[in-house]
Formats: sequence, structure tokens, C-alpha cells
Amino acid sequence: MIGTAQRTPLVPSILLVAYALSGCSSGVGPISLAPPTYTVGGTISGLAGSGLTLFRNGSTIARGANGIYPDLGLGTLLAGQAYDVTVIVQPTSPSQTCTVSNGTGTIGNANVTNVQVACKTNATRFVYVANDGSNSISTYTIDATTGALTAVASLSVAAGTPHFLAVNPQRGYLYMTNGGSNDVSVYAIDGANGALTAVNGSPFPTGGNPSSVSIHPNGTLVYVTNQSDGTISAYTQDPASGALMAVAGSPFTMGSNPVSLAIPDWTNPLLDMYLYACGGSSNVQAFTINENGTTLTGALTVMSGSPFPGGSSPVSMAVDPVGNFIHVANQGDGTVSAYSGDPARGSLTPIAGSPFAAGRGPSAVVDTFGGFAYVANKTDGTISAYQISAGALQAVAGSPFMAGTAPSSLIVDNLGKFLYAVNSGANNISAYAIDPATGALTPVSGSPFGSGNGPVSIAVSD
Repeated sequence: MIGTAQRTPLVPSILLVAYALSGCSSGVGPISLAPPTYTVGGTISGLAGSGLTLFRNGSTIARGANGIYPDLGLGTLLAGQAYDVTVIVQPTSPSQTCTVSNGTGTIGNANVTNVQVACKTNATRFVYVANDGSNSISTYTIDATTGALTAVASLSVAAGTPHFLAVNPQRGYLYMTNGGSNDVSVYAIDGANGALTAVNGSPFPTGGNPSSVSIHPNGTLVYVTNQSDGTISAYTQDPASGALMAVAGSPFTMGSNPVSLAIPDWTNPLLDMYLYACGGSSNVQAFTINENGTTLTGALTVMSGSPFPGGSSPVSMAVDPVGNFIHVANQGDGTVSAYSGDPARGSLTPIAGSPFAAGRGPSAVVDTFGGFAYVANKTDGTISAYQISAGALQAVAGSPFMAGTAPSSLIVDNLGKFLYAVNSGANNISAYAIDPATGALTPVSGSPFGSGNGPVSIAVSD
């Protein structure tokens, strides 16, 4: 996801030739040369996530790799012009904070080469669990060394059947779908202690039986699947207040029983245009996110070629954060479908060997930036672990690993060190250390950790 650096125009050379030629013809005066322009460049270091977007004097550029950039790709400037390089979108998967030094100044008579963008991965500090049996959200802190969880709070919520949690890493908000009351709750996360505060206007109306939430990589568009209606609700989010506002034309028709969404960051997080959804039909629906000039409106249009064939009763989707791949857990046949995505057109192509075997009743899938994928097998009470190779899945040694009764949701911390699974049939959370070399899982000391009644979903925040 590396942007194309802008080259300095060759106009001055052309004008010099024109001037030389003009001297051969009588009566033609000299042609003024265009003033020289200069680039702003520097170094990007520590980048591990995707979506880093820089901003300077009205121009944006996505950068996806560490390195020395003689030109950061943000356009050229004249001598005497001021420049100000900032980060407009922070990386995610994993969540990182990038800071800019030497980012402001005035162009002299040479290219600027000393801008430094340094990125640091944010350690996960808080874990949130939705409990539909006790209508609550449990909050935990993570021991960064051992992965152990410590319960710090339990927030009672309205009796609306909490179903699914998601965190907006760009804005610091937690979302929870409420299947019984047909709405979505939005909470501001206190970065100091993880406390949750409902934003003004929350909860916000959805369609019937909302089942999942997905946040666009730009952090300002939010989508909710509505199982009963067969639709997807689309919202813009006020970055200051956190309030959700329905996009014009929302909700958008999806089809039978939509339950999961994925929005990959394949190009530029400000302009990523593809959304994928799965549900009761044995396929994956693909949509284009409409744009108005250079701004996404959030409205959805069914993509040409959609739907793409899938497994039986797909229930969960994950995007590989280090490649253009999507994995889908199929509850009906105990498999995982793997697709390669086309960043230019959005089309999906099955990976050779797909679908790949999982356990019985797979209920959730998660990919890690370390190159591994994990699937919760609700019927078996196990977790299948895979190494990802060009999108294909190969079971790691020792897989599947034992979990509790009816694991229904999975999450991996931002550093890729620990995996957590909520066991809806046992009212607890299994915690594992991830072997960074093999992907194998080892139970954390003290696991499982207690939750509320009927835990169904889990999310993490830094």
C-alpha cells in the first residue's frame, strides 16, 4: 500500500531548449524559465500496521512500508513556501501511533530530506466482553507480560440483547449491537481507565436484529448488518461527539440473514471503496462504497460479479492485515473459505485448496498481522489455528486447541501476543499466549477468567 512518489516536473529543461531555439530566430525574445520546485522527503520507521496516511498542504498520501523517501509523495513546493507534514490517519492491525518530527518549515533552495515519521505499536490495555444473559459489558485490563485479565468494571446496559462489539481504533469508541431493541449503542472510551460513557443520542436506530458492526479504515464510516431485514445500515460518525448519522439511502439491501462484514484497507484508508458481507446465503456479497469526488459518501452499490460463491452458512469474516486476503468461517459445513482480493476492482477469487477444514460449528475467525488465523469451533469447544501462506491455510502443529464450552468470539491483542475467546456456554474467557514462530496456543496462567452471564462477543482497545 505504498503510494507513488511524485516526480519533479521537467518543465525547466523544456523551457531551456525553447530558449536556445528562440535565439536562432530573429525577432523572438527570451522565454522566462519556470522557477525550480522542491520535494519534501524523509524517513518512515517502526511501521507495522496498515493505513498510515500523511497530510501536507492539502495533499494526502498513503504509506505502507518503512524506508527512506527522498520524496514522500505529497507534491512539490517553491522556494519560500511553508510546509507542514502531519499524520491524518494512524495505522491499524496493529493499532499504532505515528509521530512526525522536523515536519514543519520553509522551503529553501534544496529538497527537504529530514522529515521523520516514527511509529510505535500501542499495547492493548482494555478488553470488553458483551454478556447477553446479564445485559452487561465487562471491562478488563491486560497484564502486558503474562496476558492475564483483571476485571475492573461491569457496565449494565438496557435489556436489548447485546450481541456484537467493535472498537474504532481511530476515534476511541466502542460499538455494541442490540438485537432485541434494534439499535446500536456507542460509547466513548476513557483512555486512562477504560471506562465507557454513552455518547449523546445513543443508542441509534438500526434495522431488525442487528448482528455485527464494521468500521471503515478512515474511522468515520460505520456499518451494521441487520439479520431480520436482510439489510446493511450505513452511518457517518461525528468525530467530536461520536454520534451516528444515517447515510442517504440507508439501509441498503443485502440479502438473506446478513451476519458479518469486512472492509479491507487495500489502497488508501481515506478512499478504500470495498465492503464485503456474508450471511444465510452460501456466498459473499460485495459492495462498492460510493464517492463524491475525493470523499466517500458511505452509500453502497452492489459490485459487478457479486455475489461470490462461498461455503454453507458463512457467519464470520476476517481480513488478512498483511495481504489482500479474506477468510470466511462457514458454520454449516465446518470450513473456512479463503479469497484473494483485487485491490483495483474489488473482485474475489477463491484461493487454491479453499475451503479449508475447521472444527464443528465454526463461529468466528480472526487473522493476525503475524501471519496466523484462528477459528472458534463452537460445537467442539476448540480453536483451530492456521499459518497463512499466500492466503491458503495450513493447520499448525497441535491444532485444534481446547477452549471452554461453546466458544463464540475471538480477538487478538494489538501486539499479536495473546488470543482471547469468550465461552458462551461456560460464562468465562479463555486466554492464550501465541507462539510468534509457530502460531501454537498455550493457556495463560489463571485462564479461564470469569465473565458475565452468556458472553457472546469480545473486543480490545489500546
